[in-house]
Amino acid sequence: MIFAAITTVAALLLMELGARLVDLQGPRWLGAAQRAELMVSHPTRLWALGPGLHRTAQAQATINTLGLRGPTPVSPRPAGRERALLLGDSTFFGHGVGDAATMGVMTERALQAGGLDAEVINASVPGYSSEQGRRLLDEQGWALEPTLLLVGYLWSDNNVDGFKDADLMATRALLDRGALSQSRAFLLLATLVSKLRTGQGPRIVSWTSTSRFPDYGTRRVPLRRFAKNLDAIARAAAERGVSVAFIAPANRNMLTESSAPEVGWGPYFAAQAAVAAHHGLPVLSLQPALQQLYEKSDLDATFLDFMHPTAAGNAAAGEAIAAGLRAAGWPERPLLAAGDGPFSPVGLRDVPTDDSPLPADHRSLQVQLFGGTGAPDPTIARPVSGGSLTEPEPVP
Repeated sequence: MIFAAITTVAALLLMELGARLVDLQGPRWLGAAQRAELMVSHPTRLWALGPGLHRTAQAQATINTLGLRGPTPVSPRPAGRERALLLGDSTFFGHGVGDAATMGVMTERALQAGGLDAEVINASVPGYSSEQGRRLLDEQGWALEPTLLLVGYLWSDNNVDGFKDADLMATRALLDRGALSQSRAFLLLATLVSKLRTGQGPRIVSWTSTSRFPDYGTRRVPLRRFAKNLDAIARAAAERGVSVAFIAPANRNMLTESSAPEVGWGPYFAAQAAVAAHHGLPVLSLQPALQQLYEKSDLDATFLDFMHPTAAGNAAAGEAIAAGLRAAGWPERPLLAAGDGPFSPVGLRDVPTDDSPLPADHRSLQVQLFGGTGAPDPTIARPVSGGSLTEPEPVP
């Protein structure tokens, strides 16, 4: 028995040593917090906003102590006040514009101009998908006592990137689970077991310090999971008596190309609309307001780049959101999910994205989750059966 125990321990130590020589690791934010960057590491959502004053393109963004843009909300919520929580990515966060010109601030002004005692808390984070948004709601959002959720998740979800968000978040949770998770051999074993597993659930992603970012792409949040996330948010809000309205964003191409809805993001707009219809909730489209602004001026006056609105674009969007809420009867009419059970995404179909090539200059927030990553190189990383895992090869 003693010999067997010694042999077992020796074998385990050799496995651990081998795994550490490979330098196996999981997703961890590598941004330098000491430089007070806008984004910092987060234990469950991969990254979050760091409190303080930060640059966002050519503007400044104030991040409060809760890690949200703008002033810290009053707690508890003042009696009689409507409080909207704006959930989305960098479009709704207000990339490239100052604090006073974000979509949330513009929506708040438009609501107050209509005589409503209302405020809008900007809970949008650059790069966030509906996967991260659900976590944010559970960890922070509900405690802010919102009476309305403005849900804008779409762009990050449909983005073709290196990994699926659910996989990265499951891996990070495994790494932080306890003493055993500090073992590299354990991570290697978990990766192998996860790779062999069948089903559509999250999988474990392992990496090495010599790996490079994959050259192929996969949806960050697959279409049906995206729909399930929106459905879960709507139903969780209804249980709390919180209204919900979805926001359909727009980009430059959608204003200038009639075929734009048929391209890669089209199925996600369709899924958003299907979930909203199932629950009898409104979808507030920003395209008409931005289209009108574009036709009055030009694209550069509407968008800073491909998808981030200018201050004027945010003002137009804010007016459109407020008008859409009034047209839906809110707040006199609560916008509560009323579907007969959960939404079924079975009928949703995505456009093919398997092995979609990533551009040579591809850079995303996912890149900052792994060490040694660089420009995609087809000779270094390749897709593995199952879609969400990579099998990195050492750099020669």
